[in-house]
Amino acid sequence: MVRMPALLLPAALACLLSAGAASAAEPPPGAVPPDQATLRALIAGNSIEGTWAGREYEQYFSPSGATHYREQDGRPSQGTWRVNADGQYCSVWPPAAREDCYTVRVLGAAIYWPAGDEWYPSQVVQGNVFER
Repeated sequence: MVRMPALLLPAALACLLSAGAASAAEPPPGAVPPDQATLRALIAGNSIEGTWAGREYEQYFSPSGATHYREQDGRPSQGTWRVNADGQYCSVWPPAAREDCYTVRVLGAAIYWPAGDEWYPSQVVQGNVFER
């Protein structure tokens, strides 16, 4: 939210719209928590690219609920994802069995993922980045 670590997302994705942006204390003005339908429509069948704790990553969200994550060093991870009724992004990253849920912020095609006191930006990319 990484393999999106369980911190982010399981993330989930700052401050800038670019995928290479650093974390920030707050998302930009106008970034709002999405509802369930909005977030699901934004990521289901699509990917995100971003930077998490200084490491570039990419992640694909299958409409079936599977997710694939890869950091810049090429290490892949697979987990599951969903959007709950409150619009939170939820994920499970094995070997952990616990589901973690996060309230992300969305501004256009940018998703901002919370982690502690920081927000990490990502950019939605159409389709599956692993098939390119």
